[in-house]
Amino acid sequence: MELYSQLLGIGDNGEVLTAIIDVEILPNSNEAVFMVTNTSPSLPSETNFNIRQVFFNTGHLPIRIKKITQANNASNFNIHKQENMEKDFEYLIEDNTDRGLGPNEKLICTIELDSKEGSEGQSWLHAPLTSINKGMGVQVAATFYNDKGEEADKIGGHYKCRQKKKKYPKPTPPVTTTPSPRPCPVANPQSCCQIIIERKTQLVPPALFNPDRPEQYPVTHKKTFDVAIEKVCPEKVIICGTVHKTIYYKTLKKDCSGDTSIIDHYVKDDIPFQCFIDRDDANENDEFEIVGAAFLCDVFDTPKNFGYHPEFSQYPVAWKFEEKEILKVCIRKVQ
Repeated sequence: MELYSQLLGIGDNGEVLTAIIDVEILPNSNEAVFMVTNTSPSLPSETNFNIRQVFFNTGHLPIRIKKITQANNASNFNIHKQENMEKDFEYLIEDNTDRGLGPNEKLICTIELDSKEGSEGQSWLHAPLTSINKGMGVQVAATFYNDKGEEADKIGGHYKCRQKKKKYPKPTPPVTTTPSPRPCPVANPQSCCQIIIERKTQLVPPALFNPDRPEQYPVTHKKTFDVAIEKVCPEKVIICGTVHKTIYYKTLKKDCSGDTSIIDHYVKDDIPFQCFIDRDDANENDEFEIVGAAFLCDVFDTPKNFGYHPEFSQYPVAWKFEEKEILKVCIRKVQ
């Protein structure tokens, strides 16, 4: 598939530079060939219309310029890679002499996309700041796709001038009759409650845990919750719910042959909670809805009640798991 786009730039002394980029995307591969042709309207002897810089910026798709050649004269362009991707370009092709790329001369670049997948059916190359003689007033953005469908053969160009626009005063609007103001909407704020949830869970069988070396036998947990509106009373909305926790740890097990092994184990625990939210506009059996609920903070979660296993005294264990967190629930009245 072949595509093309036109670039504009400004020379050192204000000359208008133009160039055409022909792009040939190789199907089922990760390579494309860019051919930059200087189409500036000047005589070959006028070096002020020579192009000395070409910029490539591919957005979030990493590329590398694999090869660069010149069709009309000896190669005099070097490739520079910008390490800081926050800058305006990823690759800069710059003339290393005073000559540059003259009118009607061509610069050919082979670009390789850093991807293990083929390009068929995918967005292949995005060049939002591909330009010539960057910083001289005009840049162009071009997007190239190797895809099937209506968008496959299209190139989008966005021209943006860096010069400040002149500001003109806004015209004074004609005097008109002021329409009647609309009635103020009824306030329907979001209201929230916060609940401290604290729980001590018994670990049976006990968890292997060394308080001096907690990373030796780690104890972890996962949690989810259910929440609902239980009742709407005058000026109060009652919230209820349950936190579901699963605690994962390692423990000891003796098999039928008398051998002892360390196995993975887990314990589940359900923790109910309640709160109420003050709402001056709440009447009994009004309809409210929950618009948000989340854990705000894990205050602590740690094993407790340390000791040694009753059957295997050389193993340190923990008999409880204590935790505290803050849960926030928000509601809004259904209009």
